[in-house]
Amino acid sequence: MTKKIETTETDNVKDATAVKSTPVPVNPYAMFMTEVDMEVSGVWLDYGSFRVKIARSGGKNTMYSKIFAQVAGKYKNVSVKALGREKVDALYAKVYARAVIKAWEVKDEHDDWKSGLHILGADGTVSIKPMNVDNIIAVLTSLPDLFSDIMSQSGEIATFQKEEEEDITGN
Repeated sequence: MTKKIETTETDNVKDATAVKSTPVPVNPYAMFMTEVDMEVSGVWLDYGSFRVKIARSGGKNTMYSKIFAQVAGKYKNVSVKALGREKVDALYAKVYARAVIKAWEVKDEHDDWKSGLHILGADGTVSIKPMNVDNIIAVLTSLPDLFSDIMSQSGEIATFQKEEEEDITGN
């Protein structure tokens, strides 16, 4: 499914549930220029009952490469195959929890946003827990499709571009 990414001017909220229609850019600046603040401070991916504020995985978000080097550094001479898919996913989840995910919110009983995330307990019940690195890692590793979507959108240039057309001609 293709995602539509919409931005409001006030919150930088991205709608992660609809189809994107992008006009054809007319020059390389229109195609590749991003908003530094959006890359570093993040944009919201709205999933309906919860939303995740993400920074870019790379680009101007230099924290990503620093954290990646810290987390993965001791494994630099080990192949992905030798590590195993589960270990690689856990390492990436740690990097994303520390360097990409800036906030995570859920809707409360009044339909207002509050900090926290849904965690699946050992008894099979879902409850809202505080947003912290361990809880983010737990969600990302238990919901690989959500993690894949967050990874994909955090690497997309379009996620961190203004939606309105601007004339970048140098005039």
